[in-house]
Amino acid sequence: MKLLRNSFLALLGLAMVATSQAGTYTSSKGVVAPTPASAPVGGPYLSLAGGALWLDDASAFGVDLDFDTGYSILGAVGYAFGNGLSVELESGYLGVEDAEVHVPGLGNFDVDGEFRQVPIFANVLYTVDVTDVVGIYVGGGLGVIWSEAEVESVGGDAFFSGESDSDWNFAAQAKAGVTFRVTEAASLNIGYRFLYGQDAVAGYDDSIGHILEGGLTIRF
Repeated sequence: MKLLRNSFLALLGLAMVATSQAGTYTSSKGVVAPTPASAPVGGPYLSLAGGALWLDDASAFGVDLDFDTGYSILGAVGYAFGNGLSVELESGYLGVEDAEVHVPGLGNFDVDGEFRQVPIFANVLYTVDVTDVVGIYVGGGLGVIWSEAEVESVGGDAFFSGESDSDWNFAAQAKAGVTFRVTEAASLNIGYRFLYGQDAVAGYDDSIGHILEGGLTIRF
């Protein structure tokens, strides 16, 4: 969880830098104030987001695996065309540390280990401005995802210690949310994303994830 904490601290630092560098204007009374947010413009941007990850249960050979809540850290480099349309390349890290396995006829057992994923997506987004400050975005992407399942113990039995499996698989995602422009250069984002990885759970089942996230976009 230190990675998640440090990433949120980095987001906060970028927001402070963007705010401190925002332009100013002088009112008719000579008072200097921050430049009001204006309509979106085209150009390159950097986006960072972190959030909570919920993976759907996975099944194989009649055994069900229930994942604990995990976390996500994702970043994107993109280009906005100025008409609401943007394209971007996105990657990051998804992690779930523990799970519970249900074996018919035997019961439930705690699984100590970690399920890791590194997605790489090419995304297309579209943003609709509600006001000069608030916008709504929707989008999706296609790509690949690297997944690794590492098991340390099942039901306290370390017999499975060191067992792991990793592979690259096809992946897709859809996301939507609300963006709040805080300066001409920076926006805060709150959103949801659906993430799909084909046969990404050790090759036995698809990984289906739901992420609630908050993030920051910096325009250059």
